[in-house]
Amino acid sequence: MNYNYLIVALLLSFLTIESTAQDLEKVFFEVDAVTKISIGETKRENISYQTIFSIDVPRISHHENPIYGLNFSFNYRLNKNISAGIGSGVNFVFEQRPDFQNEYHNKIMLPFFVRLRYQTEISNNLSFLTDLNTGYQYIDFKHGHTEKGYLFQESGGLLLNLDVGLGLHVSKFTPIIKVGYELNQHNHQNSLGWITNYSYDDIIEYTNYYHLLKFSLSLSL
Repeated sequence: MNYNYLIVALLLSFLTIESTAQDLEKVFFEVDAVTKISIGETKRENISYQTIFSIDVPRISHHENPIYGLNFSFNYRLNKNISAGIGSGVNFVFEQRPDFQNEYHNKIMLPFFVRLRYQTEISNNLSFLTDLNTGYQYIDFKHGHTEKGYLFQESGGLLLNLDVGLGLHVSKFTPIIKVGYELNQHNHQNSLGWITNYSYDDIIEYTNYYHLLKFSLSLSL
């Protein structure tokens, strides 16, 4: 039996296990409880339909009530100060339907994002951090049902968010308080079938945006 090969194989196995253990130490999971509030001024604009007439649509909108949600992310420390990760979650808001008075609905939004974080230690147990999150927010909201389909359809779009915060190191856990800005893009496809002399197939499409102030209470594990 060649003991040299056996020693080399055992050494390589040990180095592989040690390297894997070191990599696992760089992985951390984070959960964020978020509240988002609309900020800034609203704006509307006229868009033309086949040069026949124009219709007034929202360009920058407000949610009437705060958005609440839970987001989750898996992250990897690239070095002492920088980490990257991917995440998702569930956010919801209760608000009035945009085209009908006195009708309300729960709008559910599913964010999918990548995260880049810079973090630096202020003291032994306190750190400052900033997060850049970007991705896509899924929305599938329809209302105004007819035999041919829905008159009003809303889908998701770009999600862009910048947060700053403070983390307190407690044993293996790090509670984090963050505040930031978030931009949401929503895409709309509306039928003109509810207007006299127009059919369901007469469609207008437009995009509107939400500017949000975001507060997060997070726990890093």
